[in-house]
Amino acid sequence: MVNPVYGIRNQIDDLEDIDIFELYNIGRYCDAVDEDGFFDGLPDEQGGLEPRFSCNLLLLDSQNAFNVIGNIASIFRAVSYWAGGSFNFSIDNPKEVSGIFNNSNVFDGTFNYGDVLKQARFTRVEVFYADKRDNFKIKKEYVEDENGIRERGLITNTQNGIGATSRSQARRVGKYVLLSNKLETEIVEFSTEQSALFLAPGDIIRIDDELKGFELNYGKVLNAGFADDQPFIEIENSINTGNILTGESGSLYLYKKEGQAEINALYDIVKFNQSYQFGADGDNFSGELNSEKIDTISSSFVFETKITGASLTNNSQSIKLNIEADQSNFDDISGLVPGSSFNLKLKNNVNNFFKIINVTEEDHNLYKITALEHQSGKFSEVEIQDIQTIEEEYNIGVLNNTINRPSAPLGPIASELVGSSITGNITGVIGSSETKYRVSINFPNGYYAYKEFEKNTETSPPVTFFAFYNLNQVGDYTTEVTSIKNPESSDTVVNHFTIDATEVSSEIQFKDIVLKSEINATQNKYHSINYKTGESVSSNDFFSLSMQDENANPIYFNSPESPYVSIKLFNENDEFVTGIWDIYTSNNFNLSKLKKEESISNLRNYTLGFYLYDKQNILCDTFMYSVLNRAPKIQVNSKTDYQDRIIFDMGIEGSLDSTAIEVYSSEDNSGFAKLKIENVNANQTSYKIPVFYDEISNYNLNYYKFAAKDIIGTGEFSESVTGQIQQPTNEYNT
Repeated sequence: MVNPVYGIRNQIDDLEDIDIFELYNIGRYCDAVDEDGFFDGLPDEQGGLEPRFSCNLLLLDSQNAFNVIGNIASIFRAVSYWAGGSFNFSIDNPKEVSGIFNNSNVFDGTFNYGDVLKQARFTRVEVFYADKRDNFKIKKEYVEDENGIRERGLITNTQNGIGATSRSQARRVGKYVLLSNKLETEIVEFSTEQSALFLAPGDIIRIDDELKGFELNYGKVLNAGFADDQPFIEIENSINTGNILTGESGSLYLYKKEGQAEINALYDIVKFNQSYQFGADGDNFSGELNSEKIDTISSSFVFETKITGASLTNNSQSIKLNIEADQSNFDDISGLVPGSSFNLKLKNNVNNFFKIINVTEEDHNLYKITALEHQSGKFSEVEIQDIQTIEEEYNIGVLNNTINRPSAPLGPIASELVGSSITGNITGVIGSSETKYRVSINFPNGYYAYKEFEKNTETSPPVTFFAFYNLNQVGDYTTEVTSIKNPESSDTVVNHFTIDATEVSSEIQFKDIVLKSEINATQNKYHSINYKTGESVSSNDFFSLSMQDENANPIYFNSPESPYVSIKLFNENDEFVTGIWDIYTSNNFNLSKLKKEESISNLRNYTLGFYLYDKQNILCDTFMYSVLNRAPKIQVNSKTDYQDRIIFDMGIEGSLDSTAIEVYSSEDNSGFAKLKIENVNANQTSYKIPVFYDEISNYNLNYYKFAAKDIIGTGEFSESVTGQIQQPTNEYNT
């Protein structure tokens, strides 16, 4: 954050705009240390201890610095944001309540609730992490909600455990995400006054909604003090004293007299510009801060105290609450201001704690708060060690279960290599349970194929024939034979053989050449030359080439024959124009519209010559492909005149890729001018084209012509037709 080249230093006016004191507290939480800074740690998967969060990563690509900071912050469940002129961080961890809201201190006294969609609730989380104990291999850790899977099925959410290099940390990430998604499903929105400005994203608030609890549990403080060294709070009598919880279960929430320390004040101490007193002797300190002083930067405005008893007082006009005597809350109780708010727990109280997501200004002195349900109990659940470090043996209910695998075939397999084919017999074991054999073959180039052959049971021992024909690659092959009885299979029997170059066919030829989306294709062969004609419906023409030998076995450009293709372009008169490729070795070829425009004048009719050569540069086959893209022609079949328009009913011949129809008009059947362009759908043969009065602006008899446009250009004009928009007539009753 402080680097001006690789960070955001140039975007920050003053380094004091960074809340390093909150970062210090976050760092202590990540390190899992106690109040004195000694390491406590969390259990890891090896039975030892590790920090709560560790980050091991390498930044390789240049990215937005704020995004990178946000991604790193997400490692320790935090978000980064600008607020109050400083760059802050908020972490999701156990916190004190920072604000209390009820129907009396929100706008209109209402809270608006929403719920996370059921479809957004998942039942399993998988977390990717780089295992530092296994050469940083990428692994996955799964965390599942078993009850949720039974109810809603398996719904998986994937998390990238950024910086995580231990299974235990990845598991904590998964548990946190799963529990948050499962337990924190309610969203609340409400508006309030300027007290919202004291809240920041991540702060915890308590909401006591009378409409939800059906009972008041809030009000105003009337008095506070001490009686016989026993602190008490006097509140207005708006609550049934019999429902007030006391003891460890009872809590009273009050607002402190003092607020948070300012960041600038702590920076002044660090810079020796200011001192403060600390310790039993009240010693002055400057230039350094202890953890308690740092904690004042994020201390809550609300404090919680226990209620030891409740009774009516002042002639039942008010309620006296006896408070637990605690030196830590002495100053807070002494400083309570009459009229300040309180909230307390009731026996039938619903605990509604929420985490601030956003605070926005709606109007003058009116702020909208959006918050998500908060369950503090999830943090202890997340950190419970539940990784099984010792592998247990499981009994699935079948004692001494043995898998009845079929026996492997007797080997080696008797086989014979004839030319470029291999045949053989598989001899099975008498009494073995297989029903068929799988024969797989590995080619010299790494290609893999297999066939399955039904077991022949007519002989004893069983002998089953197998064959692979037309193996057109030169080199070493491997066959593996496996006995199969679904779903079990035996061990494999492996054989090896080699095919020499002399055993591979040298006769190669075109199998076919196909134009993508070709229409009305016809093909013939004259004097050993392939002639094919096809209609194209695209501006760029894509061809797919396939080859074979005289036995119809496929031939590839990486085959031992090492074939290649020479491609030449001819115009509509079959005159040679240019050579496009001398040596082309791909099964796919694209002739672009730009290349055609550079070479030929008529883009609607041309021929490509494909010439197939072997590795000895001997011409083996020729394939001539003539491409047509007929110009569209329009025939007007009928027309109907109306008072505001003319409707022309027309058909189209030729091209099937027309995208628009141009409309031309003339008053004397000469000097036609373009009236408009009407967009149409391709692959249609009939259209209805309107001409409106607003377009022609007269009621005269006019002449019209039409021309269709396709991907190449404009087609032929139609014959001229006449049309006249009818002039409306006015009728008056006398």
